Amino acid sequence: MKVTKSLVIVDMQPELPASRPAWLRQAVLEQIVRARASNMAIIVLEYLSREPLRFYGETYNELIAAARGHSHFTMRAKATPDGSEAVAAACQAMALEDQDFVVCGINTHACVEATVTGLLKLFPASRIEVVADACNDYRGNDWSQFPQQENLTINHT
Repeated sequence: MKVTKSLVIVDMQPELPASRPAWLRQAVLEQIVRARASNMAIIVLEYLSREPLRFYGETYNELIAAARGHSHFTMRAKATPDGSEAVAAACQAMALEDQDFVVCGINTHACVEATVTGLLKLFPASRIEVVADACNDYRGNDWSQFPQQENLTINHT
């Protein structure tokens, strides 16, 4: 069965405060379960800042455990808020073409937004869904400020 959609999980690392609420980790876990059931690829991004050099911890164990063993699962580090190039590299490494994306994680108005904006540029024919209930921002979520585009959907479940 051809994989045509990827779940992108952005920066769910314990040293990033917005990732800590239990409701968020549960919501992301539910996205992983759905992705596996739907034969979606799962791409986990981890933030490693360059200046100053800092790693924010490994993605929560329960999330990795839920994704591990899936035939199309990979993890990628990113050094900038925009993880779209890491996603593109992951898709290429897994021989995934013509992908649509489901995106969740943190911070909504930094790394999630930058990654989605980058994906819109790198994959202009793709449809991108942001799962609002599986995103968080330490400043709060203001979805009216999120980019709007025809092939971008903000899903409030």
